Amino acid sequence: MSGLIAILLALGLLIYLVYRGLSVILLAPLMAMLAASVSGISLLGLYTQVFMSSAGAFIVSFFPLFCWA
Repeated sequence: MSGLIAILLALGLLIYLVYRGLSVILLAPLMAMLAASVSGISLLGLYTQVFMSSAGAFIVSFFPLFCWA
């Protein structure tokens, strides 16, 4: 339940700050880290186990495009 509250808090803060004129490109990763840290998820484990494996799979599947572009 605290994870849902953290996500809603980060989303509400993101909407408010973007409405005030800040860049969504800069705020989105910060709000994601805020939601993950408030909900108690290990940030290093999330980065190494979820993000890096997905980024590696993406790069492998589009490797020819990266080479020839």
